[in-house]
Amino acid sequence: MSLRNISAWSIRNPVIPIVLFAGLLIAGMISFMRMDVTDMPDIDFPAVRVTVAQPGAAPTEIETQITQKVEAAVRSISGVEDISSTASEGSGHVRDFLGGHRS
Repeated sequence: MSLRNISAWSIRNPVIPIVLFAGLLIAGMISFMRMDVTDMPDIDFPAVRVTVAQPGAAPTEIETQITQKVEAAVRSISGVEDISSTASEGSGHVRDFLGGHRS
């Protein structure tokens, strides 16, 4: 039997291809069920986030009185590669990335 006649043979004898398909389907389903899949893997990002709230304070006050002091304190920690900060009305945020890569 040549490769060209496989489709004609399968049409004449449908039981063998159907059983083969069902066997592969069941084997695939069993393999999938046994596969180890983790929905929420444990990943530790080396980052620190500091949030300071000062209700009623202007962004410039937050920056000069709080954010700059927090950034200076964080710079003294070894391994800090990047520091970013945001000052808005009533709060300041400082984000530090320690070692590794920023994502």
